[in-house]
Amino acid sequence: GLLSSPGDQVSRVFDFLEAERDLLDIPDPRATLSPSRTYSLDGLTVLKFEQRHGGFPVLGGGVVAHFNPQGTLRTLLLSLDRDVRLQEAASIGEDAAIRSGLKKVGEDPARRDLAYPLSRQVIVKIGGRHVLVWDLKLRSRSGPQRVLVDAATGEALGSASLLRRVDCTPRPKGTGYAESPAKGQPVSLELLDLGCKSTVLD
Repeated sequence: GLLSSPGDQVSRVFDFLEAERDLLDIPDPRATLSPSRTYSLDGLTVLKFEQRHGGFPVLGGGVVAHFNPQGTLRTLLLSLDRDVRLQEAASIGEDAAIRSGLKKVGEDPARRDLAYPLSRQVIVKIGGRHVLVWDLKLRSRSGPQRVLVDAATGEALGSASLLRRVDCTPRPKGTGYAESPAKGQPVSLELLDLGCKSTVLD
């Protein structure tokens, strides 16, 4: 039948996964997966499900479902880590992780305000073993950065720019708030004026 809402579509995906749990080797789909995003692409409705283990997201693990305009489930793409094993518990808090991440990207570790409010703990596989890390998004002079910090040791394991592409010829302009709507009227801004206060590209 036709599916009238994203909620219906989420249920349809879980119903399918549960019906084919043996074939797909997903014993408990509702415990393994969590809906994370819904968007439209070339006329299709795309639902993304994040893999979870012990309450934590598994980085890179999940399911993507495609529905056509008539509400029919057309495609199901699985990318699951089927042997997740955490060996160390988290002992580093968010503030300590942010300090380590800021140091990694060359910023003052005391500048807590440079962290976007998007920090979370995730599981990632590094060197053949699963590690619980803090997944941070930080402002820096070179642009927004994503940094992974070991939640057990506080070591910054790596960083990468979140800025995909910027064409500055001519320099992009727009209307916005220099800080926030609570601190004045909108003004004309150029990309360089926005600096690292612009939206993180995910």
